Amino acid sequence: EDATYVVALLDTDGLRGRTPYRFHIRAVLDRPPALRPIFPSGDRTFTVHAVLPLAVEATDDYGVAGMRASVASHHAAPGDGNGAIMTLPVAREADGFGPAAARGTAALDLATVLVREKPDAAPRPLQAGDTLHLVFEAEDHRPLPSPNVTRSRDFALSIVSPEQLEKSVTERLNRVRDLVRLAQADQDEEMRATEALPRESTPAPKAGARRRRSA
Repeated sequence: EDATYVVALLDTDGLRGRTPYRFHIRAVLDRPPALRPIFPSGDRTFTVHAVLPLAVEATDDYGVAGMRASVASHHAAPGDGNGAIMTLPVAREADGFGPAAARGTAALDLATVLVREKPDAAPRPLQAGDTLHLVFEAEDHRPLPSPNVTRSRDFALSIVSPEQLEKSVTERLNRVRDLVRLAQADQDEEMRATEALPRESTPAPKAGARRRRSA
């Protein structure tokens, strides 16, 4: 909060300065970082062979201290020890503080991620039917009581077989083709309706106008 401090001078003989010095301190709110996921920015579907180019951007009024990506299986919450924790690199400025705007990137190789069937089960590699949960985090330099931390929403990463992915892509392409055909059919129908409209005839010039032009 805002405050005013008064400094009065006093020497060893007990003499005081004539005018005390007043210092006004205005407190400025240290806001949490603003976070913008780049990839992924929504729920996605992948195979176990995919390598995800994770990317996130963050801004902060006093500088971004760090960014993280937490990945956990569907049996665990990100950060509870049952998921992989990845730290995204953030460039540092000369004064040691992070930049006001920063971009963090990392590669997540799904072939290296292990999940558990149950919380007490042995870890195993990913397989079709699994779901991963990804959360991005950014923190600032606030010292007390602790840094401000901003978290993204939980992004669901569904794992499918290559055949399932191919089928899904084919179905989406077919839906796009159907939409294009419908749009083309609507356009053709509008053109036919326009061509069927009666055309206005140009009126013949009056006799007086013909004589004036000939003259």
